[in-house]
Amino acid sequence: MGRARLFGLAILASVWIAALGQASMAMAQSEAAHRVLGVGVEPLDGANLPPKGPVLDYGVKVVVVQAGSAASSAGIAVGDILLSLDGEPILKKGDIQRIVASRAAGSIVSIHLVRNGVAMDIATQL
Repeated sequence: MGRARLFGLAILASVWIAALGQASMAMAQSEAAHRVLGVGVEPLDGANLPPKGPVLDYGVKVVVVQAGSAASSAGIAVGDILLSLDGEPILKKGDIQRIVASRAAGSIVSIHLVRNGVAMDIATQL
């Protein structure tokens, strides 16, 4: 094989390896992007506790639901109090991201919440 042909093969292999790396990175970013619940929350305090229903000493209040998100698909609404994901209590804002990040993209998560004073369980796909 001539040097020019070897050089051409080396360039082709380099381009192919770079393309694979970019595809892998895009897939990883896509998977990470889908592993979000899609809610904005604030901690519970005396000012934002629901006026009726169970006494709550943990959880977070939903203040934003992102359109097209897993939360939106599950029917989570502004004002809902999220208590747990997959049985893990939500004690602070960062717990949602931590729990969701530990699940595989496409997995189903159960959500225990309180809406208008009524406790309920729903599920959604990440």
